[in-house]
Amino acid sequence: MADNPEPPSWLEVLYDQEADVLYLSVGRPKPSSIIEDQEGLLIQRDLATGEVVGATILDYQQRFRRLPDLSWILGLRLPQDLTNFLLRRPAA
Repeated sequence: MADNPEPPSWLEVLYDQEADVLYLSVGRPKPSSIIEDQEGLLIQRDLATGEVVGATILDYQQRFRRLPDLSWILGLRLPQDLTNFLLRRPAA
């Protein structure tokens, strides 16, 4: 869809419609720690390097996509393509 561009090939996107949860994985899954940020965003960081390897968004359709302001995401130091994807809030 024109208004819903594909995510970068290295970003795996999975949406659980029943739970309304969006899972994003940067590359292959790795052992990670999860840090809960705000607005239902859980950030996964590689245990060895601390780099961001994924994110999970709770209540994606019902809450996250309807938030009026996502500027706080810019301060999270996420990979740029992941930040851009989150800011676009594409339909699941």
